[in-house]
Amino acid sequence: MRQECQGSGRFASFSIERIGRSRTVLRRPRNFVIVPRMKRSLNVVRLFLLFALAGGLLGSAVLMGQFVYYGRDLPDIRQIGDYRPPQISRVYAADGTVIGEFGQQKRTVVSLEEMPSLLLNAFVAAEDAAFFQHAGVDFFGVMRAMARNLVSLDVKQGASTITQQVVKNLLLSHERSLSRKISEIILAYQIEQSFSKREILAIYANEIYFGNGTYGVAEAARFYFGKRLGDLTLGEIAYLAGLPKNPEGYALNRHPDRAQTRQQYVLGRLLEQGYVDRPAHDAARDAPLAHAPPADAGASAPYVVDAARAIVEPFVGRDALAAGGLLIYTSIDPRLQTAARRALRDNLTAYDRRHGYRALPIAPAEERETWKKNVARVGKRRGAEEGKTVFAYSADFPPSGPDGVAVVGTEAKSTGAPAPTPFWRTFVRRLTADELYFAWILAVDAKTGALSVSLGVREGAIAAADAVWALPAASRGKGQAAALAARFVPGQAVVVALRRNEKGEPAAIPADGPVPLALSQVPLAQSALFALDPRTRRVLALEGGFSHALSPFDRVTQALRQPGSAFKPFVYLAAMRSRRFTPATQVEDKPVSYPAGGGRVWSPKNFDGKFRGPMRLREALTHSINTVAVQLVDQLGPAAVVDAARTLGVGSPLEANLTLALGTSEVTLWELVNAYATLPAEGQWAEPVLVERVATASGRELYRPRPERRQAIAPEEAALMAALMQSVVQEGTARRARALGRPLAGKTGTTNDHRDAWFIGFSPTLVAGAWVGYDEPQDLGSGETGGRAALPAWIAFMKEALAGRPIEPFVQTGLVHAWIDPETGFAAAGDAPNAIGEVFLPGTGPEPPLPEDSEIESPPQLPTPPEEPPPP
Repeated sequence: MRQECQGSGRFASFSIERIGRSRTVLRRPRNFVIVPRMKRSLNVVRLFLLFALAGGLLGSAVLMGQFVYYGRDLPDIRQIGDYRPPQISRVYAADGTVIGEFGQQKRTVVSLEEMPSLLLNAFVAAEDAAFFQHAGVDFFGVMRAMARNLVSLDVKQGASTITQQVVKNLLLSHERSLSRKISEIILAYQIEQSFSKREILAIYANEIYFGNGTYGVAEAARFYFGKRLGDLTLGEIAYLAGLPKNPEGYALNRHPDRAQTRQQYVLGRLLEQGYVDRPAHDAARDAPLAHAPPADAGASAPYVVDAARAIVEPFVGRDALAAGGLLIYTSIDPRLQTAARRALRDNLTAYDRRHGYRALPIAPAEERETWKKNVARVGKRRGAEEGKTVFAYSADFPPSGPDGVAVVGTEAKSTGAPAPTPFWRTFVRRLTADELYFAWILAVDAKTGALSVSLGVREGAIAAADAVWALPAASRGKGQAAALAARFVPGQAVVVALRRNEKGEPAAIPADGPVPLALSQVPLAQSALFALDPRTRRVLALEGGFSHALSPFDRVTQALRQPGSAFKPFVYLAAMRSRRFTPATQVEDKPVSYPAGGGRVWSPKNFDGKFRGPMRLREALTHSINTVAVQLVDQLGPAAVVDAARTLGVGSPLEANLTLALGTSEVTLWELVNAYATLPAEGQWAEPVLVERVATASGRELYRPRPERRQAIAPEEAALMAALMQSVVQEGTARRARALGRPLAGKTGTTNDHRDAWFIGFSPTLVAGAWVGYDEPQDLGSGETGGRAALPAWIAFMKEALAGRPIEPFVQTGLVHAWIDPETGFAAAGDAPNAIGEVFLPGTGPEPPLPEDSEIESPPQLPTPPEEPPPP
């Protein structure tokens, strides 16, 4: 049986036919065409491809639009061709050692020719293996990094090429955004079209950061290995090439194990890529990798650096000084500079101790814990070897150093205001013999008086003999142990220094056990010491204060202070030049008075308040008699004294009045020492020379001084003044200097109110000056004269400076020698029982003695106690 019906739904175009009782068939229309399944799949693929193509074209258009949009205002890559990054400037001593550096970034640019090929290849092996194949962007590297990051579900690998890193560092910010990435890709491509691969590598190597504040591979080589690029070994090259990946994490001086692991990786990459062979790789792998300081590193001289900068800036400009990578060569003798610093600090510490101990407060327990943690952390970070290097808070720095955070104390809790950073929380520094450090008391031995202290990690021991100065004089000796136990309590902060023996040599730091220390304190007063060669005027040492970190003010070149009696040589020079006076001329030491205006009277007095009657001018200068100096100024006229000072180079304003005799007009130590230098230089004056040459890193000379030089006074006048001033050392206020055992001359200086103490002195080949005082002028204390407060620093310096030099006499060119009677100053026969020798300028010899029948009696020689009795 046949039955038809119309289909529905998906079979609407079909008919159904029943045949018989159990069979049913589906019949299609005659015009129906069967489409094979494969053909239908192809249509789907075509459709997908059509959409993909459309999407790709659309995406490309969008991407192209992005590139066009973000490529409109891109930085000009031509600035890379004029690559001039900030560079470090260095200051060198006369022997070529570095005594200071300054600049915005510690970088030294080196040329492509100065970079070993292996070094450039190492950067490629470590950072960008496809560098020589890609055109700025490694697209395969990008895909590989994306795949690894997707697998790890984290950003594990970047894909920036060396060229892109150059773009990021020189042309763009480090912002992470799509727009910046597109700009980076465009610029990288442009750079590749404009510069060679090796040029790009050289820029990269000069620009990149290498940790520890160093930029550029040249500075990295200097910091980590103390070498120039051409002297690096393969192992050192591999380490430096791997460092930019994580400069602080792979720092050799802090993380030696990580550093070596990174180095081994780069060595492996160099081997894989065929830059080195197996024997070279194995030798470098097995060689030790150690941090070494620069071979040219010398003792720091920050006051010298500041003075050199002040001299150079007017000639090269501030910008070149700040970022130009200048090489500044000075005349400083490093040995003498070290001697000056030690002499100044030791003398100022001794002065400070004479005026009592200033107790420090107790450090709270929680603060001592912070103290321990900070010192331990810094010591570990700096790679201290156990038992060999000790770290502590330096007392030579102000508080709030990089390791200091303000502590919240009791006051802060009650008021809500932050407490100030504790004064002891400063820079954590390695313990050396040249600095002071903070510690706290652990215990005091009641039997011996010895102090046990903590530096933070290591403990220290202070013998009673090195702490007893902190007690009043009456408490010293018997019973001092108990007095020390009462004076110092556990937890109390103290200032300490590495102990020195009788010869001044610092104690060795033991591998374990207490560090030998001495109790100290930071002086409140200040000091300066300045030395130069009188013949060449080359500055040999310049120390402008106790601690540059605590006070960068340079008291050699910047401080104007009253010289006191140190100005008297100008008075005597004016007298000798006038030919009206000689060393044998007698002037009476007597009370004198002068009108001071407004009905007032000025009556100068001597240091001890006594008057000695008639005396020779040599004696008056030797013992610094004020009334005689004032009478000379009165007779010569103040203008003559000002002229004498100007002739010797004193340029500071001078009050042309009688007080010139007492040194009331302010001068600098720089000009006073240089003025004195004219005397051993046979009357030749010249400007001091500190900076001898300035050059760029490429060697182009920017500055060389042409100091003025002139014959200021006649050689015989200079010789006469030197001869007069020798008596100050031999018999007068500076006779402690006789201990040096060689011809010396000079003059002490003390202002009437004891606010300034000076000694300026010289040998035939070296002149130096020392000053002691407070920045805010105040009384130095009873007995603190130039001979006590300043002279010891000068002696200590000259002892070191003149060690090993031959003993030379002063030149007495053109002087006339004659015998005189010391009681009258008149000429005497050589065989007279009391005759002494004296020197005169030509034509000013001693006057003949008075006739024997003269009624005028020669004045008796009175005792002449010194103006400034030396300390016991």
